[in-house]
Amino acid sequence: MEKFNILWSRYDGKFSCVVGHLEYNDDWTFYYDEEGIKVAQNLGFILFPEFPDINEIYTSKKLFSTFDLRIRRNNQNINEEEKIHLLTESEGRLETDNVWISNEKALIKGR
Repeated sequence: MEKFNILWSRYDGKFSCVVGHLEYNDDWTFYYDEEGIKVAQNLGFILFPEFPDINEIYTSKKLFSTFDLRIRRNNQNINEEEKIHLLTESEGRLETDNVWISNEKALIKGR
C-alpha cells in the first residue's frame, strides 16, 4: 500500500498543513484530514471540486483527475504504479496553487 499526504500552504507560505490523504492499494482512496481541513478552511483553503464532501471517503480504480493532472509525463499511457513513482518524485507541485503531495515514506524519513 502506498500512502500520500496532501498538503496545502497559505498564500504567504507561513502556514502549511495536511488537508487530505491519498492511498493506493489496487484502488485509489482519497479522504480529507479531519483536523487539518478545518484549520485550512479557516485560513482560506477551498475544497477540491472533485471532493465536495469532507466526510466522504472517495475510491476509484484510476488516479483521481485532481491528482492525475499534477503528474508530469511524456507518455499519456502510464500505469498506476508509474503514477505512484512520478507523484513521489515531483510531489505533484504546480505553479498555479499551494498544494503538494508527499509520500508518507518521505515524511517519515524527514525529507
